[in-house]
Amino acid sequence: MIPSVGFPFCHLTLTSAKPYSSPYPRELVTWGDHLRARRLERGLLQKDLAKLWHLDPATVNYWERNRFDPAPRHLPRIVDFLGYVPYNPCWTPAERVRAQREALGFSRQRFAEALGVTPKTRFGGGNGDGGSRARGSGSA
Repeated sequence: MIPSVGFPFCHLTLTSAKPYSSPYPRELVTWGDHLRARRLERGLLQKDLAKLWHLDPATVNYWERNRFDPAPRHLPRIVDFLGYVPYNPCWTPAERVRAQREALGFSRQRFAEALGVTPKTRFGGGNGDGGSRARGSGSA
């Protein structure tokens, strides 16, 4: 053990915020990244969050490790937990519409009904991924 050395003439105390632990995501890109960051900021364990939401702890773990994306039915409570809808500023308008639809927990059918359009109406790419498929190909 190394003894600490102090200077009796110096009455300076340095303090700083504790750095986030290594499990804290470096970039907030996915739903799982945002969820993990917010959970760590609140000092919760994965099992605490799972118990709060009546889920298996493995489900929260899979989301945070980006093994699976949360099902749309879980997104409203995740958005409530986060306090915002995470989206990438580089997303196309269609991708932003999809993120908002999912955050509200709307299926494509329910979303179309709420907007008063048919489910076949396409917002951008048609398959909900922001435009990777041509408008005339495939089904919605």
